[in-house]
Parts: sequence; structure tokens; C-alpha cells
Amino acid sequence: NAKCLIECVNILVKKYNIKLEVKWLGRDFGKYGKRFTYAEECYALIAKYNLKDLWSWEGMQRCVAKYLLAADILVHTSYGEGFPNAICEALSVGCPVAASDVYDHPYIIQEGYNGLLFNPYNPAELAKKLFKYYKLPEKEKKKMANNAKETFNKKFTSEKMIWNYIKLFEEIRYSND
Repeated sequence: NAKCLIECVNILVKKYNIKLEVKWLGRDFGKYGKRFTYAEECYALIAKYNLKDLWSWEGMQRCVAKYLLAADILVHTSYGEGFPNAICEALSVGCPVAASDVYDHPYIIQEGYNGLLFNPYNPAELAKKLFKYYKLPEKEKKKMANNAKETFNKKFTSEKMIWNYIKLFEEIRYSND
């Protein structure tokens, strides 16, 4: 859902006069060539809004931590995700997350605590929430970052995940007795 973010960035720049930089990690649209329509549409939208200097397609990355540590917030605009690694990776380094309010995202992200939730079909809503986040005092942003890290440590470390699976298997085993 890159188009949602492109539209959002346009609103942030034009309406709210925000100076920002977007680094899109993941699928490298360039390798699909000219026949990949969605990529063409994204490139055209970036050109239409004159956002080329603010936007970079970083492609697939082996180590996303360096990007997340430098980021103010991870924006995850997906229309549908199960349990996205990108969100957990962001939380693990204390990076707040703006995530679309779909599927498992509301179980991971708590509005105003460790991130933001938004309708993935509404770039204006995302822009409004990101602007509100942008205007937060540094102390509040730091608190949200600490809450992101705490969320990861309480719920998503390897040890926690393994323990939760063991508990689940025990519950299943005993419920069948």
C-alpha cells in the first residue's frame, strides 16, 4: 500500500509543511520492469507530487535495524497482514509504529502507547496522526519509543514466544484428556 504513504507524505509536505524523508524498505519495484503497473503508478504519483527528493526505494535489506534506529517512526500501511516481522523488528529497537488498523496490528500496537493505528484507505487520517506525533514533545516521543521496546520485551522475545507455545501445547494436551 505504497500509494497510501505517498498520498500521506504529499499531505504532510503541502498541508502541514513538514520536512521529512521516506526510506521504503522491501520489494524493489525496479526489478519488475515496465510491465509492473503498481510500481509505475507509485513512481508517477511521486513525480506528480514532486516528492522524488524525499523518497527512496531501498529494496530488500538484510539488516533493517540500522534504518529503524535512525527512524522517528515505522509506517506500515498494509491492507492486510497476519503478524508482520517489520513491526516486531521496529518494536525490538524501540521504534514506534504507525500501522494500519487491520488483522493483528491492533493486538500489537496500542494507540498512543507504542504507536498509532489508522485506516489504510485513508491517507489523510494517517497524515493527521503523523502530524500529531510530529508535534509531540521529545519527552512524549521518547516515552512511546520506550513503550515500543517494552512491548517487544514483554511479548515477542524468542524466550517469550517459545514459552507461549509451550503453554498453548500444554493447554491443548490437557483439554483433550
